[in-house]
Amino acid sequence: MKRTLLTTIFGGLLFVTTSAGAVPASELLTGPQIIERIAGNTLEGRRLDMGHVVEFYSLEGRVLAQGYEALWHVEDDQLCFQQASDRLDDHDPGYCYRLSMVGEDLQWLDPDGKFEGQARVLPGNAFGF
Repeated sequence: MKRTLLTTIFGGLLFVTTSAGAVPASELLTGPQIIERIAGNTLEGRRLDMGHVVEFYSLEGRVLAQGYEALWHVEDDQLCFQQASDRLDDHDPGYCYRLSMVGEDLQWLDPDGKFEGQARVLPGNAFGF
């Protein structure tokens, strides 16, 4: 992918603008890397669509958080979600994020690579969900 010379600093993070959009100057995680980082662990951070989030990602594919639950899976090197109540709804594709690591933090990116949030990975079910 060809990168332009335009760079941006947002929240202390370096972004490089490409023809596909803003992509962090780090590598995107593959499906196996996503599973390795989040399965059985907690993410605490901020997402643009939700504000502060604390989510435990169970090994069984459930996201447990205060006030909501969801289902998670990895597809095409993306972390994908459906609300837990949608489990039987094959017509609801849910939504997916690309993930990258910047230092020790994980970044959520939309499918076009635009920044959607950042979190730290905490070992295990750190908040007891």
